[in-house]
Amino acid sequence: MRGVDKLRLSAALGIVAAGVAAYANSFGGAFVFDDTGAILENATLRHASTVLSPAAGVGGGTVLGRPLLNASLGLNWAISDSATWSYHAFNLGVHLAAALLLLALLGRTLPRAAAFAGALVWTVHPLLTEAVTYVVQRAESLAAALTLFTLYALARSVEAPGARSRRTWAIGAVIACFLGMGVKETMYCAPLLAFLYDRAFLSGSVREAWKRRAKLHGALWACLLFLARNSFIAGARGHTVGFRSGIPWAGYVQTQFHVVAHYLRLALWPSPLVFDYGVRSFTGWAVLPAAALVLALLVLTLVGLLRWPRTSFLGCVFFLVLAPTSLVAGNRQTAAEHRMYLPLAAAAALAAAGSAEAARRRCRAAPYILAAAALPLALATHHRNHAYASDLTLYRDSTVKLPDSAFNHFDLAYALKQRGDLAGAESELRRTLELDPNIYHANTDLGDVLRGERKWSDAAQAYQAALALDPNDAAVRFHLGQVRQAQGRAAEAAEQFNDAGLLDPTYREAASSR
Repeated sequence: MRGVDKLRLSAALGIVAAGVAAYANSFGGAFVFDDTGAILENATLRHASTVLSPAAGVGGGTVLGRPLLNASLGLNWAISDSATWSYHAFNLGVHLAAALLLLALLGRTLPRAAAFAGALVWTVHPLLTEAVTYVVQRAESLAAALTLFTLYALARSVEAPGARSRRTWAIGAVIACFLGMGVKETMYCAPLLAFLYDRAFLSGSVREAWKRRAKLHGALWACLLFLARNSFIAGARGHTVGFRSGIPWAGYVQTQFHVVAHYLRLALWPSPLVFDYGVRSFTGWAVLPAAALVLALLVLTLVGLLRWPRTSFLGCVFFLVLAPTSLVAGNRQTAAEHRMYLPLAAAAALAAAGSAEAARRRCRAAPYILAAAALPLALATHHRNHAYASDLTLYRDSTVKLPDSAFNHFDLAYALKQRGDLAGAESELRRTLELDPNIYHANTDLGDVLRGERKWSDAAQAYQAALALDPNDAAVRFHLGQVRQAQGRAAEAAEQFNDAGLLDPTYREAASSR
């Protein structure tokens, strides 16, 4: 028994050491993209009385309806204020906890070498860097860790030696599931995954799973009420996600066949990794090969529920976690690598099971070959973390890899503008509008940059393009008035100042004080 415990401890320490080595250079990473609104501009993080109410926070759109995510960021704010090291330490801690839980779950059904190899490869895989190094995407890793703990606690509640211990583990499963509902909406599938796990690995049938643990599963399903409450609060995100996002549903779903196939390719060959994919559309015959692959895997998963429940469980994890972002249209990102955090665990588990079967049949070295793949993966992860050193390096990296993405040029323009490089920002904004002239803030930002460069005529043209998209923006009208005033066109300036004041009285006061 002592030998087994030592092996388990060694495996756990190996996983932790590998994870720390792969992400050791992530601690100096900057806040990027949504981190600004969710952390630096989020006033609810500053006080214990508001940290569980992210809906009231300024710039807290990413944390709306996710009170436990907001609370975790509030904890970091209390520790290190706006210094990033504690945020990255927390993210890495969550990732390592998830890795150890994956190791424990794999170790329940696979030989030790195969379980270790699968968990190791997942821990250091570079496809996970976005969920670990990009601070606010702890939403993905934390929800996944709580899902894994729900499954692990469920298993322990069945096999613990005493009634009290079994009850404690059952309560732990419910608490983890409940907390996850306050982290991210993808947690919706945890109760179903727990039931499928029970059926496949613990009870052997649907009837037995429900007969033996109806109260526990009922409590897990009841946690969805907390998610429903949080999702209702998060309704403010409806302009970017859902039927009001302006993206045709049929075209979006067709694109997702290509996206899911792309995720699978990155699982096998994680290059190139891109921070911001923007909005990319793939429809018609172009998606046929990807659709055939994804639908074949989906059919195998559904058929396997009856014939191969354990293998099929992994397919359920993959498809259920990706389902919300694959079926609900969004107008900002059609693909995002952090979405593969838990689905990649299912893929790693399948690879581990395959190595175990290969070892049983004829290739005893298969698990060790799989484990050896961890070294180049860890090096790739370490290298990928360099891109997160600043928003400028990250956006430049994305622009190089996807030069035809308007959003990447827009992101890069923002970083250049923040550093006072107005000429560089102007160039990137003009490229943005060449690719997509309907990005509203690209027009307003271009107007601001040109106004800063005293290019009055071009600035006026940019502001007018913005007003053609939204004529009710008081700030843009006020800035256009400033430009007209600088051009000596007093009547037109007065007209814009007046219109800005009608839309927002604070601008009338600003104009009168000039």
